[in-house]
Amino acid sequence: MPVLPSGKIVSLVPQIRLLNAIQAAPSPGMFWIDPISDNLEDPLLPVISDQLAEPRQVPLPGFVEDMPKYITVAVSAAGSQEIQKFNLIAFPPRGFLSAYDMVIWGDWLNSQPVKLFMEMRMLECFDQVEFFDRLKSLGIFKPGEENQTGGFDLLLEKEPLEEKRERHNRYLQRAEEYLIRLKAMQVTEEQSQITWVDLILEQYGILKTWEDGEDFFGQKYIVYSGQPEFYFAYLTCLFEQGKYQETEEQLWEAVKQFPERADFWELLIRVFLNQQAFEKASEVVNMALAINKDDKRLLDNKFFIDTYLQTKAEDNLN
Repeated sequence: MPVLPSGKIVSLVPQIRLLNAIQAAPSPGMFWIDPISDNLEDPLLPVISDQLAEPRQVPLPGFVEDMPKYITVAVSAAGSQEIQKFNLIAFPPRGFLSAYDMVIWGDWLNSQPVKLFMEMRMLECFDQVEFFDRLKSLGIFKPGEENQTGGFDLLLEKEPLEEKRERHNRYLQRAEEYLIRLKAMQVTEEQSQITWVDLILEQYGILKTWEDGEDFFGQKYIVYSGQPEFYFAYLTCLFEQGKYQETEEQLWEAVKQFPERADFWELLIRVFLNQQAFEKASEVVNMALAINKDDKRLLDNKFFIDTYLQTKAEDNLN
């Protein structure tokens, strides 16, 4: 998610449709994608054409180079909830980015982490097909029929234990291979480092090897002390290991150093929520919103915490 010199924040969002939202198996050689307007949480720009208004089947990518057709570019500005969306293959429109933005955008798009991101999402297209092949073989989904229900939970229920174990191990092996490749990269450009860190954290989240992540990101932050992404990743690894006291102590220092980084505040809120300290979490979210007043994630946290505390207070009165 690079931040361009103009302040535009750019994200790549795969349009691969969520498994539980699919009601018919894809035709041979095809997979389901979401319309550009439905694959983000926020209400965005109008759909470009009626053809893009509904989920649809498209050909499976033959090469990684085919993936831009199935990727949404979401563009926002810091502190704003307005998002503009484009298909990656047609981005950017003429005049949308400044010349300097274009240089940074081009370098980021051609970086090693982004190329691997495309490869990873390409394999997820085939995962969707495999998922429905398994449903059909188990008699859960019938070819050619629509409006069927058979989400991932149903596969977990019906799939034989040994096959479930083999599939799980295959996904773990894939994550381990990704992690090896990511660690071997030499990424020095700041915007590419952001994507690099996100992808590494994604693999640690699958493998649950957070102790290794703590060591890896701790070393990287020593080398790249000016890049807060490594510090945030390091603290995330501490948090995921349940080292709440150590995480809290370092996060208080982090929010002093990077007060406008809402992600550090949000992680601090999670530290208190995981310990059922809702009153303290409420104090922190209010402190964070005093600096980042329009941040959607912080506003969502505030709503959740305030609702919990209000419900608790009402229960105590009854």
